[in-house]
Amino acid sequence: MKYMIIGASIAAINAIEAIRRRDPHSPITVISEETDPPYSRPLISYWLAGVISDAEMLYRPRDFYQKHRVNLLVGKKAVHLNPATKTVWLDTGDALEYDTLLLACGGKNTVPPGLANVPYHTFYSWRDVREIAAKVREKGPGQHALVVGAGLVGMKAAESLRLLGVEVTVVDLADHILSSVLPQGPSKLLEALLCEDPKLHFYLGATATDVRADSGKITCRIMGMPMAFDHLVLAVGVRPNIDLCKGTPIETNKGVLVDERMQTSVPHHYAAGDLAEMRGGAGGRAGRAVTAILPSAASQGQVAGANMAGADAVLKHRTVFNSLSLFSHSLVTIGDTTEDTDSVSHVGSAGQHSQFFYRDGCLCGAILLNQPERSGIYRYLVEEQIELNTSCVPRAELMALPKEAWPDLVACGSV
Repeated sequence: MKYMIIGASIAAINAIEAIRRRDPHSPITVISEETDPPYSRPLISYWLAGVISDAEMLYRPRDFYQKHRVNLLVGKKAVHLNPATKTVWLDTGDALEYDTLLLACGGKNTVPPGLANVPYHTFYSWRDVREIAAKVREKGPGQHALVVGAGLVGMKAAESLRLLGVEVTVVDLADHILSSVLPQGPSKLLEALLCEDPKLHFYLGATATDVRADSGKITCRIMGMPMAFDHLVLAVGVRPNIDLCKGTPIETNKGVLVDERMQTSVPHHYAAGDLAEMRGGAGGRAGRAVTAILPSAASQGQVAGANMAGADAVLKHRTVFNSLSLFSHSLVTIGDTTEDTDSVSHVGSAGQHSQFFYRDGCLCGAILLNQPERSGIYRYLVEEQIELNTSCVPRAELMALPKEAWPDLVACGSV
């Protein structure tokens, strides 16, 4: 059996481990455009801010590929795929054959049109933030960066730049920050907290126009006002990298369509990570979705790798769970938090906010701003679809009990 993996993502690493647990000896070839050892992509903002070291960036030890007997082709790009002959062509012209294939090549940065002559940075890879760090070091004090995009990536980019002492302006077409995970109420509360920093600015429901490079500066207009910046960081989204599947029988939509075994429409061809699109991606409901978060990528890679090696593994549904620190504020989102559903909110002191979302009498999502306590039980209630009384938030004194007690409490109707 010859295994081929395109991409060296979190999904790929987990697939390699799953393969080797079942097949210690068959050849595995990994094709990667990146040249770094296995690293954790969500940590790039912390590396840029100087919070963590190179060693702390690593997702697995530097000798991971060697220990797992992987033929690693770094700095190489797969440019053509023929599933019928099970052949991949590289940008070098080399053709490689395989028996079973995993597509784990992640996503591609979305770059707005009109920036061909404008220097900009994306915020997706370790290489991206190394380039940003080098540019910040080149310039003196008083730097100002424009971050386009107020989603999770854009806000982490803004945070790391502020920690480097760079003034930051964030612009987004959405009318509130983190619009993909937060409704307007808690988003506006968080925005007000962030605006206590006099060198962090937001222009929402707006865009940057007439963007140009001019005498070492990047100039543009935002809401009609002329502005100048030292850096431009694009964080307007990442789309699944499905280029290799074009012109092949592998079915795609937004991403590569897969079943619960992570197999594509073509047998022996699998996909996992940011490019995989499967049923129940967000909340477990009918339909298809791309779930581009690390725990999902890891689970998908494990399932894909196991099945490539002859297992019959099925992906277990995972509730979408985001937990992050943003400018010293904690934010946890669980499940569906932007749906038009019944909800109960509570705004406490010190910028605290909790909001619980219900569908058909069950908790389907939760937002916890500056109060991460008991997030575990809320996740449990969402995943198990426990029927609750929607007229009130689950009682705090019950939430504080050990997890072992939760099923019994639910069974007797105490929650």
